[in-house]
Amino acid sequence: MPGRGDPLRAAAILIALTLLLCTDGVQGWYQLTDLLNSCSGVPAPTETGIVSAQGYTEGHLADCHLLLESMPGRQLVLSIENLQVRNVHLFHRRCDNYIQILAGQRSNSTTKALSRKICSHVRDQQVFIVSEKFVRIQLHTTGPRYVHFRLVYTNALPASKCKPDMFKCKNKRLCVGKSLVCDRHNNCGDYSDENHELRQCQIVTYYHVNLAVSLACSLIVLLTLGFAIFYCTRPREPRWYRLRKAAAEEGTMKG
Repeated sequence: MPGRGDPLRAAAILIALTLLLCTDGVQGWYQLTDLLNSCSGVPAPTETGIVSAQGYTEGHLADCHLLLESMPGRQLVLSIENLQVRNVHLFHRRCDNYIQILAGQRSNSTTKALSRKICSHVRDQQVFIVSEKFVRIQLHTTGPRYVHFRLVYTNALPASKCKPDMFKCKNKRLCVGKSLVCDRHNNCGDYSDENHELRQCQIVTYYHVNLAVSLACSLIVLLTLGFAIFYCTRPREPRWYRLRKAAAEEGTMKG
């Protein structure tokens, strides 16, 4: 006979599975890389990807490098969507904790800086279009610091090699896959793939799918919580009545 805790246990498992499946939503074709967990890593070359870092750095992550490799015949478009590094020296113009974008080869000695040391909150997106084969993302901290960082990179084709099934950017320099159009990310570098006047932006996109998934997950969680609250607060028979009823049933079975 199922116990009182069985429905509650099932409800808890359902909520946990729903949150697990719905936390990240639908990311489309983006390869996700956690900068804090991939220090000194080299992700496999892919058409699109997101490099993010959110949390406190540890002491051994004082200098963290992530190397991005462009695909053959393509150019890397880097778009910094969010950056926040909390520095200790609030009243001094010091930049001890920062993120910097460099380009060059695998070794640190042959890299050149594409950006200054970025050590404060980024209000406007910063975009870099790189022709070099390797791009290095450097995170430097002087100790445990809170970092919130998000960068989207795209391996775009030059306009001269644009394929029929690709989207040609307004800058007439690059082409990106049509699946990247209107996905809320600046893949072209000039926002032309996010123009709301485009026909593709007026149909279902990954943004709309994410919204639908989030609403469905919220509904499942609310219904499950409502069932659990109702199950726990519903009127129950007194203990003496249940014991008397069980004894009567036992006597009936013996008779």
